[in-house]
Amino acid sequence: MYFDMEISGRYLLSGDTQGLVSVWDTMSPSEDTSILPLLQFQAQNDCVNGISLHPSYPLLATASGQRKFPELNDSGDESREEERSPHGSMGENSLQLWWCGSETQSN
Repeated sequence: MYFDMEISGRYLLSGDTQGLVSVWDTMSPSEDTSILPLLQFQAQNDCVNGISLHPSYPLLATASGQRKFPELNDSGDESREEERSPHGSMGENSLQLWWCGSETQSN
């Protein structure tokens, strides 16, 4: 699992195994030993294992996917054999770019 920090070092971003991206404010005071995320959003339908912020544009890249193994057939459960896909469960293996700036950016 990867994480990234924006250029000032204030915001830390990371994905999780459920496809969720979380953003933490590292400067926010916390009375606990853990800091709650400032923002979370569902980015992918599979594990977000790569995340990267562009150094000068408000762009975020997320990569998803993981190796999935087909289920082993249980010889005693022949009635469910027709329902199973021959390729096992397919995951989402993708790269997405997210615009993190305002709707209209002035130059």
